[in-house]
Amino acid sequence: MFLFKKDSSKQHWELALKLRDPFRKEYNLHEAIFNFKRAIAERPDNYRYHFDLGRTYLDTPNLAVTRGATVSFKIEDAVSLAIPEFKEAVRLKPEFLASHLNLAHCYIIQGDKDQAEAAYTEYLKVEKQKLDKAGERLQNMEYALMKRRKQQAEPEKAEQHLQQVLRYRMEGKSKEGAKELEKAYAVAPDVPVSTAQRLERAG
Repeated sequence: MFLFKKDSSKQHWELALKLRDPFRKEYNLHEAIFNFKRAIAERPDNYRYHFDLGRTYLDTPNLAVTRGATVSFKIEDAVSLAIPEFKEAVRLKPEFLASHLNLAHCYIIQGDKDQAEAAYTEYLKVEKQKLDKAGERLQNMEYALMKRRKQQAEPEKAEQHLQQVLRYRMEGKSKEGAKELEKAYAVAPDVPVSTAQRLERAG
């Protein structure tokens, strides 16, 4: 018989989020940090846990002013404690841009211009990669849509509509002809110009 330890990391993480919220009556920064650490102890590979602990450290000075903060570390060490958490979040999930930005912010607070610039440069690099991938996905979607339209095209119906367009043209009914042309493209979006030219010559 095998006994598997239940993963309670999510419960610790969710509790920590509630406890660090300065607008909730159960606000308790010390307990919030404790529960973030417990979540990480169970799931050290979860980037979000590291990120949220980093944010909590980074927010500690402000929370100390607005709500008070009973913590086991010196307030002036908060930024230094946040940095390794953001670094780990970046390592675990590089495409999560907020980790890069918060890491850069920490270095700015510390006055470390070079490290801040390096973190922000990495942020821009990842952002560009995400935009490139998004553009590629969009192109693939457009290609799939065009392919589907071609597969569903009904050139015979399109030709009938084009013939009607020419008849309307001969009758001077340009508005009706424009509507009929829309119908032609609706059933066959890739109707070649040569078809219209052929119909025009035949008409």
